[in-house]
Amino acid sequence: MLGSNYRSNYRSNYRSNYRCVLYAVSALLFISFVSTALASERELTLNLTGKITERCSIKLNSALGQRMDFTQRRENTAELAINCNSPMDLMVKSENGAMVNSSLGQDIEVNHANNSGMYQTYTTEITIAKLDFRARASSIDLKRGVLFHTGPKIPFITTGLLKVSVPKQALAAGIYRDVLHLDVFPATGAGGI
Repeated sequence: MLGSNYRSNYRSNYRSNYRCVLYAVSALLFISFVSTALASERELTLNLTGKITERCSIKLNSALGQRMDFTQRRENTAELAINCNSPMDLMVKSENGAMVNSSLGQDIEVNHANNSGMYQTYTTEITIAKLDFRARASSIDLKRGVLFHTGPKIPFITTGLLKVSVPKQALAAGIYRDVLHLDVFPATGAGGI
């Protein structure tokens, strides 16, 4: 009889201990769930994104309008208004590679070896102080276009200076013309946020 009482007490204690362990594990899981829920109410994770579209523009700030006249002078300057929100590149291109005598039309081959006095070469110099940028190029080189990398700085709203110099006067009488194109655009590989 002692053995059966012992077994009965053992089973009762076993069940009681099993229930205690089960209650303890349930309580721990509940506390863990509640603390996680409370922690998530105390913290917040927020992803921030945005995109600012790149823009670059250039125009002349000049009383001369869109023209430089070399009739009485061998050097002209014009102020450039630049607005760019990323590092920028600058492409400069001459339509003829020189100021060509209008009596010739546009079919003359301009080069250093073939100057018959019917065209006038020139040199351009562009300075953008805010970018610590200065570049020079001859009109003959500009015929095929020259790409200038202005560096890693962002100009935002700034000014630059375009200087065009004629080394000597042409020999033949006539009206000399060329068109110079300046184009600014975001530098390759530049990006927003």
